[in-house]
Amino acid sequence: HADKALQKLFCQNMSGNHYLLKHILFIVGNASAGRRENLEVIPLAGISYSDVEIQDMAVKCFERWEDKKYLPAIAGSA
Repeated sequence: HADKALQKLFCQNMSGNHYLLKHILFIVGNASAGRRENLEVIPLAGISYSDVEIQDMAVKCFERWEDKKYLPAIAGSA
């Protein structure tokens, strides 16, 4: 599965490859509605990341998805 590969790639690079993390978040933010359930762990991890830019991109993923069930995650990041 591509979704699992993205999750693994994101987790493996959380130690500092900001460039790659940003690109993964961009891909995830533009994922179709049917794939979001498998990918939501990536922006959730991004929200708790130490870099503010990564945090912001993670929140933007949820905003792009426009699904109210993600509001607690967005509110918790503020």
